[in-house]
Amino acid sequence: MKKQFFTVFALTAAAVLSMNSARADSYGGSDWIFNLSGTLFAPLVGATGVNSTNQAITIGQTSATDITIPMNLPPYLNEIVPITVSGTHLTGQILVASITLPAGTISGVNVPLVLEEVRINFAGTATGIAGHSEAFGPRVYEITGIPSNSPFNTDPNTTWATIERVMFGGVANIGSAHVEVASWSAVRPVPEPASMMALGAGLLGLAARRRKK
Repeated sequence: MKKQFFTVFALTAAAVLSMNSARADSYGGSDWIFNLSGTLFAPLVGATGVNSTNQAITIGQTSATDITIPMNLPPYLNEIVPITVSGTHLTGQILVASITLPAGTISGVNVPLVLEEVRINFAGTATGIAGHSEAFGPRVYEITGIPSNSPFNTDPNTTWATIERVMFGGVANIGSAHVEVASWSAVRPVPEPASMMALGAGLLGLAARRRKK
């Protein structure tokens, strides 16, 4: 009897895990709002804030497991980060050859800084999922970023950036740097249930009219 119970339990657990790994959700849309708060730590420069506030972005989606998130810090950075989705977990990384910060971008630094070999790692969790489906499954309306968890962190399951070389005045290598990300999020509106019901009723009406014709 015990053996039967454990067999059933194991099969049930395997089925649940299989369903979770096969999970598909819809992220694509142009109605996302992005926020990020972090700190750049660089030699001779010290700590300076790296922030993006209420930025409108478009998340692209080409499959159940592949999306893209724009990483924009105008006018210095405008890159698309490819993200892999596994269940509700998101991870992705991109390497940018160089980013130039003009003189005066950082308070007290009156020469340009060139950040070379900038590696940006994103990690997050889909924390808001609506009850209705779109192209790839239930609509995702909120993503919560997983922050850096220690100085000089490079855990692929957290969010951070590393800079291989900081070129002071564009010519003198003053060492490496890193960005600790305290938080990031992406949110978008959830259609009201009443609106969805009205849309559904309208579609049913159209289908009925077509059948009559």
